[in-house]
Amino acid sequence: MATKYWKLGEGFYWMTDGEKVTSEFLYIGNDKKFWYQSDFNDFVEIEEVFDAGTGKPADRESLFEMACADDIDFDTVEGA
Repeated sequence: MATKYWKLGEGFYWMTDGEKVTSEFLYIGNDKKFWYQSDFNDFVEIEEVFDAGTGKPADRESLFEMACADDIDFDTVEGA
């Protein structure tokens, strides 16, 4: 079964080597994990993602539920 990814975008960030990283290619998958699309078919799991507005850890469950409920408004990518 292919993994489905919903784009979260630049309203969120993650930390790498003490630096904030944002990308329009940040997704949440149907596996409820956060993913960064580093190349066309290369997805890297991101352990923890933060809300850019509050600086607090993103609520994985809420983001997943919003993505599923509002599926039409989210960009999706089908992965292998």
